[in-house]
Amino acid sequence: MSKDVEKTLSVATLHSYIIKIGERKNRKSNRRDAIYQLNGIIATRWDLPIYKRGDIELSSNEALAIFSPGGESLFEACLKERSKRYNFPFGKTMTETTPSFF
Repeated sequence: MSKDVEKTLSVATLHSYIIKIGERKNRKSNRRDAIYQLNGIIATRWDLPIYKRGDIELSSNEALAIFSPGGESLFEACLKERSKRYNFPFGKTMTETTPSFF
């Protein structure tokens, strides 16, 4: 991570916006990854659930987009890329041969 991201994450943890709840061994490698949770009071600000039902692994680009100052354009690009996985046609671009639901 860059120094800006580390500083932002440190300040957010210091002021309890984000709470470090432990570490976990990464499934793909032997490194240990930190686990953070969004403070429940902050979660309600954006209508996010306060219950913990899993985790999300962020790539370095996604972490940079979320925690770096002035990373709005990178955040929009990362959000669009991640959304492709969950919306039809699931990561592919629409073509004339792609069936349509409507």
